[in-house]
Amino acid sequence: MIGRKNEQKRIQRLLESDRSEFLAVTGRRRVGKTFLVDSLLRNNYCFSMTGIQNGNQETQLVNFAIKLAEYEGSLTPKKIENWQTAFLQLRAYLK
Repeated sequence: MIGRKNEQKRIQRLLESDRSEFLAVTGRRRVGKTFLVDSLLRNNYCFSMTGIQNGNQETQLVNFAIKLAEYEGSLTPKKIENWQTAFLQLRAYLK
């Protein structure tokens, strides 16, 4: 990856940490954010999703539910009313 040395080092430090870490990658469209994360972390995460640009909360929650259903092997996403419920469902999946 050209021009991503600092980002790669930062992500590697998170991987080597002995604590739980949270990584949010933001920026303009079409600059390689998803490629960067997938290239470096594909074998290290249990759940991943990409948000919908300019999507309202309802759209993002539906997107989350669809992605969680995919990971669970279900064809029917559950209705999620809010982010608290979304993360409770994610926690149940991860257990």
